[in-house]
Amino acid sequence: MATIFHHFYENKNAFINPCDTTAKIPGFPEVCITTFSECMIEKYAETNETKVIANLCSANGTLPVYEITYAGKKMALSLVRVGAPACAACLEELIALGGKESGAVWLLRRLKPARCRWQNHRPIVSRQR
Repeated sequence: MATIFHHFYENKNAFINPCDTTAKIPGFPEVCITTFSECMIEKYAETNETKVIANLCSANGTLPVYEITYAGKKMALSLVRVGAPACAACLEELIALGGKESGAVWLLRRLKPARCRWQNHRPIVSRQR
């Protein structure tokens, strides 16, 4: 019995794409900052001007996507789930919404080295190049 895996297809689109179920949002920020730490997202949202522009939905619940302005540039800020499949699903949905660049960070510099209520770590900032 032949399967789809026995053939080579030059089409670079997958059979199931995030854009099949997620509509692009006009004006969605191209840069998306993500973190695994919910307390850092909460702290940033409490101390800075943010606006919820979308929600990432999964069986684990709904995660808000915030629009922020940092260094004069509009960006999306979102929590992503821990674990490769869950994290990849969040990133794929951010791309479908209109994101083009992403960076995983533990803490935005603007937060300074504040500690989370349940973690005892120093912030690490990661930049995608």
